[in-house]
Amino acid sequence: MVLIWQPFSKTFSELVLLFALFLHVLPLGEGKKQLPRSAGASETVETYDKYYNYVDLTNRLQSLAQSYSHIASLSSIGRSVEGRELWVMRINVEPDKDTPGKPKFKYVGNMHGDETVSRQVLVYLVEYLLTKYGEEARITELVNSTDIYIMPSMNPDGFESSKEGDCNGDYGGRNNANNLDLNRSFPDQFDGTTVKPDDIPEVMAVIKWIKEQKFVLSGNLHGGTVVASYPFDDSVSHQRQGHYSQSEDDNLFRYLALVYSHNHPVMKTGQPNCPDTPEETFKDGITNGARWYDVPGGMQDYNYLYGNCLEITMELSCCKHPPASELQKEWDLNRESLLAYMEKVHMGVRGFVKDAVSGAALSNVSIVVAGIRHNLTTAKFGDYYRLLLPGTYNITAVATGASASTCFLARDRYMFAADDKTIGWSLQPSLHSKQPVWRIDSSACGTQRQAQSKPHPV
Repeated sequence: MVLIWQPFSKTFSELVLLFALFLHVLPLGEGKKQLPRSAGASETVETYDKYYNYVDLTNRLQSLAQSYSHIASLSSIGRSVEGRELWVMRINVEPDKDTPGKPKFKYVGNMHGDETVSRQVLVYLVEYLLTKYGEEARITELVNSTDIYIMPSMNPDGFESSKEGDCNGDYGGRNNANNLDLNRSFPDQFDGTTVKPDDIPEVMAVIKWIKEQKFVLSGNLHGGTVVASYPFDDSVSHQRQGHYSQSEDDNLFRYLALVYSHNHPVMKTGQPNCPDTPEETFKDGITNGARWYDVPGGMQDYNYLYGNCLEITMELSCCKHPPASELQKEWDLNRESLLAYMEKVHMGVRGFVKDAVSGAALSNVSIVVAGIRHNLTTAKFGDYYRLLLPGTYNITAVATGASASTCFLARDRYMFAADDKTIGWSLQPSLHSKQPVWRIDSSACGTQRQAQSKPHPV
């Protein structure tokens, strides 16, 4: 059960929505009314110079949710070993319901409890998105067009036992209260499940969340160096270092990692200059996870293989738990990277798959891109979002027991964050079968609009 925090009770009228075959795609933010801020809510001014313990974090998030209830909703997806809530702030123009045509994005921080910069930076990001909505066009567009979820701390128990100024994790806090590393506890593609579920309630809650939400793009924020790491995190040999473990979307993952790195003044240099590893460098500020070092049971690989979601890992600081006086600097270093990466949830191709007879949405239909042996599936509205680099693709929708129809999508090489193509399919039952066998009506397959080409360099 998901705990929803609400400042006051609400009643909702039931809405019946009728959807056409295609979603009419607008430029980000177009056609959206800028909603007013909730009246009478008090606001605390962020100082960027202190860490929030669990009580402080809870109070801060609840205050923000109340002050900006028109675009923010706070909930818990579960509890830690010691009973602390795993808070998630949802930011959306309709924060209490799912809306067709909006891709879901998430950030997860503080997975290792002693890696604390991410915890604070994500609180600052929540505040920034809420306070700048309606004031800055870029933020308004992002919130209007995206279903955003931000979890500042996946390991609140570990944070409570960590120590400010501990750069190397010598004083504990990395693991959960059962002394298990949460980033080694997800089901692994080679080793399967190796940890008892009861010992890792944080991981089990996140797995359930991932499966329910069908996120499109995600970032997992850590600390200990400064680099963006992408799948795969391990290999069948589990070679400790130096083995490049390539996914089917390797080029896309490299691009996404570069988006974060190239917008970070330190990361893009590829030279973190960390005191404990001064010789360690990363070309362009990115690395394949397994080539760096083998991580079985990691969260980013689980998202990609089992969660319909592309995720990379961002290491934000050399010192895992730096003095609070460093927090303003870390926010300034990461702000643009966080925003630029979020915007990439809109790159690629999107659309709907529906029953041609009834108009009903068809979920769990496979979206197949020829040459990339990694399929995504449609969500509950029949919607899908397939992130792709510029190029020409042979894309097919495949339903269980169905023949398939193919669409060809040409992409301009300068189409990035704000441009998209929409492909929709209409599925209708075959009259020659007693069982509901679906086939794609190829006459209904096409693009909704001519996307505008717009240079948007990394």
